[in-house]
Amino acid sequence: MPRTYSTKWVMSQEDIELVSTAGQWNSWALQVNGTGNYVTWMQQRVWQEININIVQEYGVYVSDQTHLTEGTQIHAVSNYPIVIGGCYSWTGNNLVKDVSGSDCDPDSIMITNNSTQPWTVGLTKLDPTTNINRPLCADILLQKQPVVYTPLLTVFAKVGRFHKTSSLITDIGSWAELEINKLESEFYFNRDCSQWTV
Repeated sequence: MPRTYSTKWVMSQEDIELVSTAGQWNSWALQVNGTGNYVTWMQQRVWQEININIVQEYGVYVSDQTHLTEGTQIHAVSNYPIVIGGCYSWTGNNLVKDVSGSDCDPDSIMITNNSTQPWTVGLTKLDPTTNINRPLCADILLQKQPVVYTPLLTVFAKVGRFHKTSSLITDIGSWAELEINKLESEFYFNRDCSQWTV
C-alpha cells in the first residue's frame, strides 16, 4: 500500500486579499531527478487553508507534442501505471515493462523510446482536487533514447499568475523548495519574501 503524506498550506486573510487582487494563484510542482523540464502539477486559488495529500504512487504519460517552451501545456495521449524500480519501453503504441532481467535502479523508473519517432514522456501523479493524473515533468526522447527518473518527496511552490496546471516551468529555481520529511507537514506564506516557508 503506497504511503500518503498530508500537507497543509496556510495563508492569512490579509495576504489572500493582496494575492487575489493581483490576480494570482497557488502553483505546485514535485521534484523528479533526471528531468530537463518540470511541469506544474496543480494550480489552485488561494484560501486560508489548503490540504493536499501526496500519495507515493506514479504513472507515466506519453505525448506526441514535441515543441516544448515556457508555459506550454502538456496534453498527454495516455497514462500508464508503473512501479518504482521498473524499466519500461515505449513501442509507439504501448508502454511495455522490460522483463529481460536488465538491472533497474530500485528508486527510479527508466523509460526507453523504442519507436521510430520522437515522443515526449514524463511521470504523472494523481491530482487530488480533480482525481486526474497530471504530468510532473516533460522530456523529448529520440529513437532508442532512455530517461531515468527518480521522484523525490520535495514540493516546489509558487504564488503567481503564470503557471497553470500541466504547463512547462523553466524557472523552477525561483520556486520555494520544501522537503516532505514527515507524514503531516504545514507550510505558511511569508509576505515579506512572497514565498511559502516551513
